[in-house]
Amino acid sequence: MTVTIAPPSSKQLFSEFWWLYPKYKNKTTLIADGSIRTGKTMWMSLGFVQWGTHEFDGQNFIMAGKTIASLRRNVIVPLINRLVRLGYRVKDKQSDNCLTITFGNHTNYFYLFGGKDESRQDLVQGITAAGCYFDEVALMPESFVNQATGRALTVPNHKYWFNCNPAGPMHYFKLHWIDDLKDKDAVRVTFNMYDNPILTNKEIEDAKNMYSGVFFDRYILGKWSSSDGVIYPDFSKDKNMIDPADIPTDLDYFCGVDWGYSHYGSIVLCGYSENTKKVYMLNEYTHQYKEIDYWVDVALKIQDKYGDIPFYCDSARPEHVARFQEEGLNAINADKSVLIGIEKLAGLIKSRRLLVAKDEAKTTTDTDEDSSETFLHEIFEYVWQKVKDAPVKEHDHVLDALRYAIFEYFKERESAVETYNI
Repeated sequence: MTVTIAPPSSKQLFSEFWWLYPKYKNKTTLIADGSIRTGKTMWMSLGFVQWGTHEFDGQNFIMAGKTIASLRRNVIVPLINRLVRLGYRVKDKQSDNCLTITFGNHTNYFYLFGGKDESRQDLVQGITAAGCYFDEVALMPESFVNQATGRALTVPNHKYWFNCNPAGPMHYFKLHWIDDLKDKDAVRVTFNMYDNPILTNKEIEDAKNMYSGVFFDRYILGKWSSSDGVIYPDFSKDKNMIDPADIPTDLDYFCGVDWGYSHYGSIVLCGYSENTKKVYMLNEYTHQYKEIDYWVDVALKIQDKYGDIPFYCDSARPEHVARFQEEGLNAINADKSVLIGIEKLAGLIKSRRLLVAKDEAKTTTDTDEDSSETFLHEIFEYVWQKVKDAPVKEHDHVLDALRYAIFEYFKERESAVETYNI
């Protein structure tokens, strides 16, 4: 993949070389937050290595992302390419997740960590580091960040480098770092997409059209804003629904499964067209008080018609997933990341790349009298909690199944493609 490089903007240049600016060089921490697609990752990661190599020799450093895989894909691969072009020698020992980086007569060791959950704090215990770099720190738990930053406290002239896109206003990083710059001895630089010279006006407008609601506020405007109201405000019966006769035939089929009994369970059938680049929700099977045998029967009928397609399942019922697998179904535990999954689905809705078959999206798909929890009912009733950055757990059965299906399907597709978050 070719990454376009342009002369940096003033904010990009600052995020690379702030440690040389007389006014800021004695600060301990840099925080770069704001819009997506601003170059924060590329210029900060390069600056972090340049600072470490210039100031230290024989020291350890921490570089953290949500996962090691995302860190390598979004940060390390493009970083190594740039370092080599600048004359650095880089040895990547993947078995130890360690980069040995040499420039001139200075050699240092940059250890890679994933910080996706609370348990990851244990991985950084024991190491002493001269500095820490956190990519997308808002996706990491506070315990991991505290443990990692604590690893550098005893090293003179240590520094912390953070970048992220905004989350909610009560997020720990907003409260304990951004709102506490003086005590954290930190300098903050806030980005918007116009701070990235490689983006054209059309690319910026295209990015704006991908997000809505709270995600627009955070990823486009760069605000630490509260989630509020309907989660999918851009869904339109006129623009997001399609006559079945107009659905293309070149579909790659897949399903999402949300288990239920006393509350509704749902299987949704979707198809993706490579030609139109759109997802089509073809059918939903939503019922209450159905045992696993019923769901197996539904899934086997889908398999008979569409082949050995994946069923991305709610992992909360492992015995049900196992039963599907025993029946010869391609059942896979879905990634249930809520906010990222909602973001993906919301983007498809706003860009009109999710189209729902009209004949299938009825106000009820169940013949039972008490059935009303289906797609068209849920899409307009699914709302954010008022005091927490999470959905209200109501009107979410079809939408959870759809989120599992779409998020997991695209994650698997994108995992095979190098994508650089620059």
